[in-house]
Amino acid sequence: MKTILEAKNLYKTFGKSKEEETVVLKGVNLAIKEGEFVAIMGQSGSGKSTLLYNISGMDRPTGGQVIFDGEDISGLSDEEMSQIRLNKMGFIFQHSHLLKTLSIKENIALPGIKAGKKPRNMVMNDTKKLMDRVGIGNIGGHDITKVSGGQLQRAAICRALINSPNIIFADEPTGALNSSTSSEVMNILNDINQNGTTLLVVTHDIKVAARADRVIYFSDGNIEAECTLGKFNTQKNNLKEREDELIKWLKERGF
Repeated sequence: MKTILEAKNLYKTFGKSKEEETVVLKGVNLAIKEGEFVAIMGQSGSGKSTLLYNISGMDRPTGGQVIFDGEDISGLSDEEMSQIRLNKMGFIFQHSHLLKTLSIKENIALPGIKAGKKPRNMVMNDTKKLMDRVGIGNIGGHDITKVSGGQLQRAAICRALINSPNIIFADEPTGALNSSTSSEVMNILNDINQNGTTLLVVTHDIKVAARADRVIYFSDGNIEAECTLGKFNTQKNNLKEREDELIKWLKERGF
């Protein structure tokens, strides 16, 4: 498998002067293979979300390189980076960030229409297929204030998938959901990964991370350790064993 995303000696510093300077990312090196599901865990304030934002081009690192799909994206213009995010990346956050002025299906279709790779009717057809796939095919015309949190997050997943991205970045994708809905959302994400889409997920939730191929423990601005769990097979029903293995590993790191 080829490397789809790589951080090389990545630094991120905040502060207007040396006296006020805070170094959040401290020379991070990370490589993610095509089709992998990688979870990043760590204490609050460790820098894991900052890593996600900088490696995905939503923010710019202070130093180092980010190589995405064979291209150094570190020095791209805002417009160039915007096009890569639109066409090759998908994003899911703790809160859905859907537009209140649009219906559920319009929110999902918007990035596809904006990308302009397909006629509008084809984008709307893709939207319907995605909604049916994740179990929200009957709420397409609904206002976003009239549906549940779980339905909103499913809509956010559809929006992330509408342009068939190479990779999906997710920051606490189940953080605002109850355990049952969280499990349903993660089943969808596992299915997406099984079909070849790379996932990079930041999470505090052991039940989420246990579904990943590889778990990275982030501490004080850098990678402290990695735990390789292998590809999760939903048919095996061995999530509890994976959780137990991960809990033991995390306890050794003081998590």
